[in-house]
This record gives sequence, structure tokens and C-alpha cells, in this order.
Amino acid sequence: MKLDIQSILTVIRRRKNSFKNKESSYLNLQPTCFQAIRLMNAHLEGADLMNAHFEEADIRNTHFEVSDLRNTHFEETDIIDAHFEE
Repeated sequence: MKLDIQSILTVIRRRKNSFKNKESSYLNLQPTCFQAIRLMNAHLEGADLMNAHFEEADIRNTHFEVSDLRNTHFEETDIIDAHFEE
């Protein structure tokens, strides 16, 4: 099971495109649990992350531009150099 989750996170982390930037629909990840995961340098631009949980996660340099982050939880999360513009 842990290997499956790591594989999924690897695909998400390598994502280069986003909604309206070569993708025809947004990435719907609500209400995904990303607690205590390592997802550094990921491209989540334009993703729907409403009610997602990133507590104690390592999301350094991850891109969240134009994402729906309503009710998203980032308690004790490493957000150094993360991008939350717009």
C-alpha cells in the first residue's frame, strides 16, 4: 500500500502542466490527506485542494498558484519557498 501511495505522489510531483496550461481540466484532490508526506517541487497549479490535509508535510518549493485552498490544513508544514500567488 505504501508503495502505491509513493508512486502516486511521484506522478503528482512530476506534473508540469496545469489547468489552462496544456490540461483541459483541473486536478481535483479534495479532500485528500497528504499528512506527513514529502511532496517537494510539485506542480499543483490550479488544483482543487479544498479541505485537503498537509499537516506535518514537506511541500518545499511546491506550486499552488491559482489553486482552491479553502479549508486546507497546513499546520506544522514545511512551506519554505512554496508558491501561493493568486
